[in-house]
Amino acid sequence: MPDARKAASGSASKPAAPIKPGHKFPRQVRLTSSSDFGRVLKSPDFRKRLGPLRIICRKNNMHFPRLGLIVGKRAVPNAVERNRIKRVIRDYFRRDQHGLDGYDVVVQIMGDMSNPKLRGLLAEAFGAVSARPLAEH
Repeated sequence: MPDARKAASGSASKPAAPIKPGHKFPRQVRLTSSSDFGRVLKSPDFRKRLGPLRIICRKNNMHFPRLGLIVGKRAVPNAVERNRIKRVIRDYFRRDQHGLDGYDVVVQIMGDMSNPKLRGLLAEAFGAVSARPLAEH
């Protein structure tokens, strides 16, 4: 009987499709703690606002970038839209993270927008960050 419940619950599903190398988003490239966010927000090395998108960066002591997202319920009330925006930002970061080496990046969204507009703003913002030389201590 326990085996029948297991099969019915969906645990015998197909394995997930493999993720291409270089397009992963592991925990080490995410800002996860409030102290990580606070460090970037309190003393940024670079900040830029492009309409409803704000990007805030700070040099880190690692050789890879980390991403933090702030998409508030007040800015985007619909949960489906908030998740779509976060998914697009994570996807863009995964693909173009190599130009952001050495930075902790926080992307804050201040209002809803379409995918093409969001991708255009991300390209402009991440381009501005990657064009900056890393500041020395």
